[in-house]
Amino acid sequence: MKKFISGFFLSLFMGCSAKETIKDPYLPACPDSPNCFIAIVPFEEPTLQLIKDKILLNVSLLKGDTLVDKNESLKFSFKSNFFKFEDILEFYIDMDNKKVHIRSAAETGWYDFGVNKKRVLYFSTLLKK
Repeated sequence: MKKFISGFFLSLFMGCSAKETIKDPYLPACPDSPNCFIAIVPFEEPTLQLIKDKILLNVSLLKGDTLVDKNESLKFSFKSNFFKFEDILEFYIDMDNKKVHIRSAAETGWYDFGVNKKRVLYFSTLLKK
Protein backbone atom coordinates (compact mmCIF):
# COMPACT_ATOMS: atom_id res chain seq x y z
CA MET A 1 0.00 0.00 0.00
CA LYS A 2 2.89 2.37 0.79
CA LYS A 3 4.33 1.79 -2.68
CA PHE A 4 0.98 2.61 -4.28
CA ILE A 5 0.57 5.84 -2.31
CA SER A 6 4.13 6.99 -2.92
CA GLY A 7 3.81 6.10 -6.61
CA PHE A 8 0.54 8.01 -6.84
CA PHE A 9 2.03 11.17 -5.33
CA LEU A 10 5.15 10.85 -7.43
CA SER A 11 3.02 10.66 -10.58
CA LEU A 12 1.32 13.92 -9.60
CA PHE A 13 4.64 15.72 -9.81
CA MET A 14 5.91 14.18 -13.02
CA GLY A 15 5.28 15.77 -16.40
CA CYS A 16 5.04 14.48 -19.91
CA SER A 17 7.53 15.53 -22.53
CA ALA A 18 7.30 15.07 -26.26
CA LYS A 19 9.78 12.21 -26.01
CA GLU A 20 6.94 10.24 -24.39
CA THR A 21 4.46 11.26 -27.10
CA ILE A 22 5.50 11.99 -30.70
CA LYS A 23 8.23 13.51 -32.81
CA ASP A 24 7.08 16.29 -35.10
CA PRO A 25 8.64 17.04 -38.51
CA TYR A 26 7.48 20.69 -38.59
CA LEU A 27 8.08 21.98 -35.07
CA PRO A 28 11.18 22.00 -32.85
CA ALA A 29 11.75 18.91 -30.74
CA CYS A 30 11.02 19.15 -27.04
CA PRO A 31 13.93 19.15 -24.62
CA ASP A 32 14.28 16.30 -22.16
CA SER A 33 12.10 18.04 -19.57
CA PRO A 34 8.46 17.81 -18.51
CA ASN A 35 7.57 21.38 -19.54
CA CYS A 36 6.98 20.75 -23.25
CA PHE A 37 4.22 18.93 -25.10
CA ILE A 38 3.48 18.19 -28.79
CA ALA A 39 0.37 16.88 -30.55
CA ILE A 40 -0.78 16.36 -34.14
CA VAL A 41 -4.51 16.87 -34.59
CA PRO A 42 -6.80 16.24 -37.58
CA PHE A 43 -9.23 18.99 -38.57
CA GLU A 44 -12.10 19.47 -41.02
CA GLU A 45 -12.06 23.21 -41.81
CA PRO A 46 -11.97 23.67 -45.60
CA THR A 47 -9.62 26.67 -45.70
CA LEU A 48 -6.42 27.80 -44.03
CA GLN A 49 -8.05 31.07 -42.99
CA LEU A 50 -10.90 29.32 -41.13
CA ILE A 51 -8.54 27.18 -39.07
CA LYS A 52 -6.29 30.19 -38.35
CA ASP A 53 -9.29 32.28 -37.28
CA LYS A 54 -10.34 29.54 -34.85
CA ILE A 55 -6.83 29.41 -33.36
CA LEU A 56 -6.43 33.20 -33.20
CA LEU A 57 -9.79 33.72 -31.49
CA ASN A 58 -9.02 31.16 -28.79
CA VAL A 59 -5.48 32.41 -28.23
CA SER A 60 -6.88 35.90 -27.67
CA LEU A 61 -9.44 34.49 -25.20
CA LEU A 62 -6.54 32.87 -23.30
CA LYS A 63 -4.63 36.21 -23.41
CA GLY A 64 -1.77 35.08 -25.60
CA ASP A 65 0.37 37.50 -27.61
CA THR A 66 1.00 36.86 -31.30
CA LEU A 67 4.67 36.52 -32.22
CA VAL A 68 4.39 35.04 -35.73
CA ASP A 69 1.45 34.79 -38.14
CA LYS A 70 2.95 33.65 -41.42
CA ASN A 71 1.14 31.37 -43.87
CA GLU A 72 0.83 27.95 -42.17
CA SER A 73 2.85 28.92 -39.09
CA LEU A 74 1.57 30.60 -35.96
CA LYS A 75 3.52 31.35 -32.80
CA PHE A 76 2.26 32.86 -29.54
CA SER A 77 3.58 33.87 -26.15
CA PHE A 78 1.82 33.28 -22.83
CA LYS A 79 3.04 34.62 -19.49
CA SER A 80 2.16 33.19 -16.09
CA ASN A 81 0.28 35.57 -13.83
CA PHE A 82 2.55 35.64 -10.83
CA PHE A 83 6.16 35.01 -11.90
CA LYS A 84 5.69 36.02 -15.58
CA PHE A 85 7.32 32.84 -16.88
CA GLU A 86 6.97 32.69 -20.65
CA ASP A 87 5.57 29.75 -22.61
CA ILE A 88 5.66 29.56 -26.40
CA LEU A 89 2.72 27.99 -28.25
CA GLU A 90 3.36 27.04 -31.89
CA PHE A 91 1.13 25.73 -34.65
CA TYR A 92 1.92 24.39 -38.09
CA ILE A 93 -1.17 23.89 -40.26
CA ASP A 94 -0.69 21.09 -42.80
CA MET A 95 -3.53 21.68 -45.29
CA ASP A 96 -2.47 18.78 -47.54
CA ASN A 97 -2.98 16.21 -44.76
CA LYS A 98 -5.63 18.19 -42.83
CA LYS A 99 -3.58 18.15 -39.62
CA VAL A 100 -2.45 20.81 -37.18
CA HIS A 101 0.87 20.32 -35.42
CA ILE A 102 0.85 21.92 -31.95
CA ARG A 103 3.75 22.50 -29.55
CA SER A 104 3.71 24.35 -26.25
CA ALA A 105 6.84 24.74 -24.14
CA ALA A 106 8.21 26.76 -21.25
CA GLU A 107 11.09 29.01 -22.19
CA THR A 108 12.78 28.59 -18.82
CA GLY A 109 12.70 26.20 -15.91
CA TRP A 110 12.08 22.51 -15.65
CA TYR A 111 8.54 21.90 -14.40
CA ASP A 112 5.35 23.71 -15.39
CA PHE A 113 2.61 21.90 -13.39
CA GLY A 114 1.22 20.51 -16.66
CA VAL A 115 0.29 23.92 -18.07
CA ASN A 116 1.73 23.27 -21.54
CA LYS A 117 0.16 19.84 -21.79
CA LYS A 118 -3.23 21.29 -20.79
CA ARG A 119 -2.84 24.07 -23.37
CA VAL A 120 -2.06 21.59 -26.16
CA LEU A 121 -4.95 19.34 -25.12
CA TYR A 122 -7.29 22.35 -25.05
CA PHE A 123 -6.43 23.23 -28.65
CA SER A 124 -6.46 19.59 -29.70
CA THR A 125 -10.05 19.24 -28.48
CA LEU A 126 -11.05 22.57 -29.98
CA LEU A 127 -9.65 21.81 -33.43
CA LYS A 128 -11.12 18.29 -33.66
CA LYS A 129 -14.67 19.69 -33.44
